Amino acid sequence: MKLLSQVAINEIINIKDSTIVLEVINDFSNTVGIKNLVVTLDTVTIIKNNVNFYLVPKTIDTISINTKKYIGKINKVEIELDTDIGVIHTSFNGVILKGESTGRYPDSFGDFIIYDRYHITINRKNHNPGILMKKTSITRFSPRDSSPNAALYYNNYYWIFGGWDYNPDSDSFSSKSNIWKSKDALQWELVNPNPPFSHYSGFFVYKNKMFIYRYGSDSVFITNDGLNWVKEKLQDGYNFAEARYVVYKDKAYTFRSNRIGISDDGIRWNFYKTNIDTDTTRILSAFVVGDNCLWMYGGFGGFNDVWTSKDGIFWTKVLNQAPWCKRKWFNYTYFDNKLWIMNGNSEDTSDTINFGNLNDFWYSSDGVNWNKLDTDSTFANRHASFLWNDNCNVLISSGFGNNSVSRMYNDVWVLKPTFTLESNKETKNQEVCINTNIEEIQYDFIGGEDVNITGLPDGIKGLIIGNRININGTPVNSGFFNYQISINGEYNLPTLEGSIRVNPDVKVTLATGTSSQELCIETDIQEVSYLIENSTGVFVTGLPQGVESGYADGVLRIYGSPKESGSFVYEVQINGRCKVSKESGMLKVNDNTSIKLISENWSDNQIIKLYDDSIKTIIYEVENGDALVNNLPDGLSSSFNFNILTIHGKPTRLGEYIYEIETHGKCSAPKIYGKIYVINNMIFPNPTFDNINIVKKSKFKIKVFNSSGMLLFYSDTLETEDFYTLRLKGIVNSPGIYFIELDDLNKNVSSVNKILFIN
Repeated sequence: MKLLSQVAINEIINIKDSTIVLEVINDFSNTVGIKNLVVTLDTVTIIKNNVNFYLVPKTIDTISINTKKYIGKINKVEIELDTDIGVIHTSFNGVILKGESTGRYPDSFGDFIIYDRYHITINRKNHNPGILMKKTSITRFSPRDSSPNAALYYNNYYWIFGGWDYNPDSDSFSSKSNIWKSKDALQWELVNPNPPFSHYSGFFVYKNKMFIYRYGSDSVFITNDGLNWVKEKLQDGYNFAEARYVVYKDKAYTFRSNRIGISDDGIRWNFYKTNIDTDTTRILSAFVVGDNCLWMYGGFGGFNDVWTSKDGIFWTKVLNQAPWCKRKWFNYTYFDNKLWIMNGNSEDTSDTINFGNLNDFWYSSDGVNWNKLDTDSTFANRHASFLWNDNCNVLISSGFGNNSVSRMYNDVWVLKPTFTLESNKETKNQEVCINTNIEEIQYDFIGGEDVNITGLPDGIKGLIIGNRININGTPVNSGFFNYQISINGEYNLPTLEGSIRVNPDVKVTLATGTSSQELCIETDIQEVSYLIENSTGVFVTGLPQGVESGYADGVLRIYGSPKESGSFVYEVQINGRCKVSKESGMLKVNDNTSIKLISENWSDNQIIKLYDDSIKTIIYEVENGDALVNNLPDGLSSSFNFNILTIHGKPTRLGEYIYEIETHGKCSAPKIYGKIYVINNMIFPNPTFDNINIVKKSKFKIKVFNSSGMLLFYSDTLETEDFYTLRLKGIVNSPGIYFIELDDLNKNVSSVNKILFIN
């Protein structure tokens, strides 16, 4: 059982003698008959139920409805077709549009003739508006076909230039050249009934003019209005009428068999032999520009291969045998970003399924992978149709329908784009940041129902309003999302794909350590590490000398020992595809405590007489801490102000005192020492070395040593009433340091190693 879309059912309605005569031609077996018929006039509706009009294969029959009591024009005819797959409802308008004819052309230039006999093809009511839809069943120009596609879209008009005209009364064909144009492909104006060329010529638009390469001559005719022509002579040796033409990189290109012609003006051509070697001459092939390349495919002579080229001379075969059958007199175009081939006459043999005229539509985005467009329209099998590509739609008209219903057509069909990306092409593939609006993506779709959009990230929605899909929103999760748009229905529509890459924000997590630390100079910091995700680069600034950073495998480490003190606020800058993230921390590096003597360099080692004198003030400077003095002789004290430590006072106790200065700070705090010798005041030197006076009354022993420990003088049990004079002359011969030991025998007190300085 064949699908109804392949059934050619044609009818002729006569409005004559107040009787509607419906003539039906049935070419296939699955239409059983017409069940009900409704004719709507502008004044009344006529209903004819159960007409019991049965069809048999290859049968022509009529049904009549008496309308004598009705007056009016037919507005609409509705028919229920009884088929072996169920009842099919179809309808067509009966009102003749202004500018339409009944399928016969005016018999003189400029005449407008409306006949009361017209042809309409019954078409199954589309489940949805298809991407291939009938625009009108009839046109003002006569039914015809045209193998070289004697049609151009120029200056916002659809133009035709003639064709093979069929005369049903004589069942004969004749070549006719006449020029028609239309703004909408419905209302046609006859521009020129007798142009200076045959319809079997080459037709081409270049540099805002129409070029017609006359068949069988070396002439080209150039016009911008179809009435006034400039004739130019062409070089010999090339059949321009059987060639194809495109504009590529602002130059005119022509192709026939394996030769390419290139021209700057469409008149003077340079010809080159291509690397497309064929044993059979290839004519009337498809020749288009698409995706910044030249494409050539198919052709009269038994070809269904596909080639592409960047220069027209060297070609690459991308497909040796396409899935569509070899054919001649077909239509082709580049439309909706796809290569198309449609209808034509098969070059297969009569015992194959593809024999005869075709009504198939094939498309490909890359020349390699081809899809067949399935519609439920009743576009009849035909060859040698007109085709216009107005960059918004493809229009197809006329053609010869032999090998099925033997008739010429003058209908007009429109092939709308399956999907049209209205916004910039680049918007279908986007890269955005998370939580940032995408640029709206818009698609127009025709020819289906139940639109499915899958693969969008959360936060992005596809809103369908009429035949428009708007994709917009703000993604809330990151990742790479391949979205798909598909339309369910009875059409083999392609699934469109796009992509939205949602880049995440940079993520930073403190993993170990603390970002704020206080430590001592030249000690290791507690290592700080950050876990970083989605970054394109990490930079650290503001670290003290000796502290370093390193980034690898998503981990940033900050480590080392500072070599300088101070407060260092460091910054970590993490660059991402979207935002820049910054983290900061602080390293407070404390110096070690230090102390130095700033008074006379001997002041930390003094000899002072008991009770008699104050010591020479001892002064220290302390940095990064404070100081505490231990083990000072009685009578001495210390003070600490503004980093200055002073030791001062008058000793009141004999002895040798090694004092200790204990510093305190946040880091290393040294201890230093000094000496203060408090000498018993009963010993005092005579500068002339003559004697040493001992003032105190006592009983004692005395010993004198030099600095080497040699005993110079000794006396036991000396007693004095007032003072004792120890004469040193002869004992001490030179300046230096001498040690005197006095032992108070009465009180059993020893004053050992008292130092006597002799000048």
